[in-house]
Amino acid sequence: MSPLHRSHQLLVRTRCMIGLAAVLLTGLAAAPASAQSGVIAFQDACSGRLYAMRGDGSARIALPLPQLPQPTAEHQYRDPWILDVTTSGPLTVVYYVGIVRVNQSQSTLVDSGLFAVQLDDVGGELRPDPDLPVVRLTLPADVGFLGVNPNRARRGSFSPSRDRLALVANSQAASVLMTARVDRDMSTLKITGLSDLVVVGDLYSLGVPDPTVPAAKGFTGDVDYSPDGSRIVASIYFDLWLVHLTSENTNAGADLLTAIPMASPSGNPRTRRKALVLPTPPVRFQLLRVECRHRQRTSIRWPWTWVP
Repeated sequence: MSPLHRSHQLLVRTRCMIGLAAVLLTGLAAAPASAQSGVIAFQDACSGRLYAMRGDGSARIALPLPQLPQPTAEHQYRDPWILDVTTSGPLTVVYYVGIVRVNQSQSTLVDSGLFAVQLDDVGGELRPDPDLPVVRLTLPADVGFLGVNPNRARRGSFSPSRDRLALVANSQAASVLMTARVDRDMSTLKITGLSDLVVVGDLYSLGVPDPTVPAAKGFTGDVDYSPDGSRIVASIYFDLWLVHLTSENTNAGADLLTAIPMASPSGNPRTRRKALVLPTPPVRFQLLRVECRHRQRTSIRWPWTWVP
């Protein structure tokens, strides 16, 4: 069993944060030297755009989004969010985005879904696949939980060994963990879709609420596959839980990994920071700085990581 250990921390206070949703730190054997630092995909909360870049901060690229419907002036992207990055096959980023139609002061959701973007290394630069820059990934919308649609999942994690994607989709009453098989073109290994959707369970039922604030949902939803694909770490309420999977990818039980103290030094539970989980292997990271309108520095905290 791979234990979880504390890793280094980077702290920040800023009004405009980078939302780091996925970090991939493994290099392909055939990849150029510039790729060995890994790839980060993230949402820039200053602009709302999705980006990918090398682990050393170079070769930053804005990820292409699906085309807006006509008339494009009346439509906008809404709530784009990175799920994860994979190198099991071509380097690919999977993200969620919605599209709304704006009419005066009202906006109506007209489309949303999960999309895959393959990134090629061209002369040391990251570039989207010119033949098919954006691929829609469609799953069955009904999974037996009212209001939960896997095509609107905001959290995810790839399993490099099982070639599956863990998804977390929410409603007002449920936060459902699922896994789906990654479908590929067998000649190119490009991701073409998702299938074999399996519901693991409602995270709110797998975890235990904090007794001091039983109605608080905490940081439920962040997930990360173990290196062998047999377990998933999930943030549930205010704790980290280890969800065991059967060979059929169903729930085989959950163990509490750590109970994070509820109160911050100031005594305000709302100021406590979220615990995120990173894939193996542990790698040093430099402070990422972003200047926004107020020229405030941004950094990111990673309290946990898998280690062999």
